[in-house]
Amino acid sequence: MQLLLKYVISESRVADKFMSEAIDEELRLTRTNSQNEIYEPESVNPEDISQLSIEDLDGVQGDGTWQRRGHISYNGVFTILGQESGKIIDLEVLSSYCLWIHGSEGTKEWEIWYSAYLPSCTKNHWGSSGSMESSAIVDIFSRSIEKYNVKYMSYLGDGDSSTFSNIINSKPYGTHVTISQKECCDHVQKRFGTQLRNLKKNKKLGGKGKLTDNIIDTLQTYYDNAIREHRDSIEDMTRAIWYMHCPGSNSCCKYQKAVAEGKQDAYVHPQTLPEEIFNEIKVVFEKLSEPELLRKCLGGKTQNANESFNNVLWNIAPKTDFVGLETLQISAFLACIMFSSGWKGLLYLMSELNIKPGKNALFVAEDCYAFQLLMMVHIINSRQYIV
Repeated sequence: MQLLLKYVISESRVADKFMSEAIDEELRLTRTNSQNEIYEPESVNPEDISQLSIEDLDGVQGDGTWQRRGHISYNGVFTILGQESGKIIDLEVLSSYCLWIHGSEGTKEWEIWYSAYLPSCTKNHWGSSGSMESSAIVDIFSRSIEKYNVKYMSYLGDGDSSTFSNIINSKPYGTHVTISQKECCDHVQKRFGTQLRNLKKNKKLGGKGKLTDNIIDTLQTYYDNAIREHRDSIEDMTRAIWYMHCPGSNSCCKYQKAVAEGKQDAYVHPQTLPEEIFNEIKVVFEKLSEPELLRKCLGGKTQNANESFNNVLWNIAPKTDFVGLETLQISAFLACIMFSSGWKGLLYLMSELNIKPGKNALFVAEDCYAFQLLMMVHIINSRQYIV
């Protein structure tokens, strides 16, 4: 147990180092003149005056991952990343399981255990597995000023309204600060396809010449492109969603491209959707092109970085093997270190544990770091050719 605690504390210190560097990088990337505006406190209240030294971070993105699928998992890991840097700036590990608990809460047997073994209890979440995410994200928001002297001014999530509602209700920065909500474009795109498929199933719109899966996939792609290619304007997003077949060589419609290139006579137009089908799916277009939803999609941000961290985490602690809170904390901090700096970050951890790395460890760390740099250059160069 003492050895486990030593690993948890050491990894926590190294992970905090990288998360502190990540918050500094995020502030450098997002700092603008608007953040330097003079804040006039409404009164001489010390709480109002203390706000003068606190910086505003434009936006963070949060996500949760559980050790088991569904809402029946004992353990979960929840992260907040900077939207510009894509690096972890805070994380929380929750568990509703304790090996030492005996009896049901409120019973005499439980009271005896509670008084005698509470220091050994590893359970740090009371409630359902589904409530873990909102509880963890609220805690992370609540400690941002104490930890970094920063306020998170917007939150990008996966569309879980309960998490954002709990953040708002907790008022982590007082009543005078408003936190805005953003949506992950990938989740909004999936929502569009899901609603079309539910409509097809419930109203029996499928079949040849009707609303097929291929047509739904195509419409879903067009919808996603309309948001991503017009990420800076709600009006342009709306126009692109409703006029997916607008004229021009950049149109999503192959016929309109052929017209722009003067090849319309040779173009064979596929069968169009019947008018009654179009009238049915029009409801989905209306719902998912509402200005309030599109406002949350401004910037075209996604949770891909969060998903990448989740992949690193569960490669270290496979979901097939159940672990306790301490082991999951070790895995989460280790994943944070590797996600932030690759294998090179393990050298800092070895130093914290008073382990002198050998030449093979140094060689592997440097070699993996060089490989990651080459991959980043390759990805950047590849993107230059993407229209």
